[in-house]
Amino acid sequence: MKYILVIAFTFFGQGLFSQGKTERRLFEKFQTVCNAYKTLPLQVELSLTKRSNIPLDESDSLSMEGFFDVQKKGAYIRMGDTEQIITDTIVLIVMGSIQHMVVSEANADADAMVNKMVSLPLGDSSIKVFAYTYKITQEIMGKEFTMLKISNRQNVYNSDLPVDIVTLIYHTKTNEPQQIQTTKRSLVNKSSHVGANLLAITLSIPGKGDYLIKEDVSTYVYKSIEHSADKKLPVILSDRIMKDATGSYVPVEAYESYVLTTN
Repeated sequence: MKYILVIAFTFFGQGLFSQGKTERRLFEKFQTVCNAYKTLPLQVELSLTKRSNIPLDESDSLSMEGFFDVQKKGAYIRMGDTEQIITDTIVLIVMGSIQHMVVSEANADADAMVNKMVSLPLGDSSIKVFAYTYKITQEIMGKEFTMLKISNRQNVYNSDLPVDIVTLIYHTKTNEPQQIQTTKRSLVNKSSHVGANLLAITLSIPGKGDYLIKEDVSTYVYKSIEHSADKKLPVILSDRIMKDATGSYVPVEAYESYVLTTN
């Protein structure tokens, strides 16, 4: 569920950090790339890959394709085999793997949905706070792409490895994102993961024992970004559900094996 609507990152920090003009400019560029493309109508195709050096469950290792079509009067979003169909009043979630549907009232307009999509929610006033927690670097990757890399100023205990990193690669001319990769690091007790990756870094914490550095990497690759006003939503509500004689929602014939829950 957490991959359906939102691929978002929330950053916390307090205090002031007196960044130079170059660093501030890079943070502003980072903000621009993450948000400028999200004008309606919007169609995005992307892929998501997750991997971990110490996988603890299925969510640590997966690969799926995604599609977003958000228009002023509705949206269709697919991530893997899970769909969301959104109108002005209704949100329908269709989970193909478990053949389950959930109907609920819509609580956000199209603009709000777009603002939550594949972005880092940085308001203009938050750059100083953001820079207090993170540092940023830039790398020109030939004529077509530029990379911005933000790293947490806090490192994993007794190491020089940031607790998290976000790498953003974008088209230099258009400012459209091409790839976002997040790396999150945490410590797991080595004695509880005897069969873990032998290449994982081991840290000894006095009085507590040996720990492994777990690295979770999520990579989002943008395959296409369009703003076509001529395209109709590929799936609408009536393709999945309808109302019966009592006025209650039920699955259409092609999905009659699905269980439907109304919230």
